[in-house]
Amino acid sequence: MPSDRLRACKTMQERVFNHSQIQIHWYSLPISTHGDEVLRRTQIQDIQTGIVSDLTVGGLFYAIGHTPNTQLFQDQLELDKADY
Repeated sequence: MPSDRLRACKTMQERVFNHSQIQIHWYSLPISTHGDEVLRRTQIQDIQTGIVSDLTVGGLFYAIGHTPNTQLFQDQLELDKADY
């Protein structure tokens, strides 16, 4: 669930907070992504206000834990030995 804090280790948090090209959108969920061969825009929704916003983006990165949640794709996509 989106929140107002990061759960990463302190070192990783500091790297994100100090990176000039990273903007954190607290309490936000991605709603949709848009682009052809390259991601260009994503919509996010603030879960506190319900407001949906458009963001111009060049990429989208999810990092949740160290074990990939790819069971859904086991028989549909080629996965490596680590299930990525």
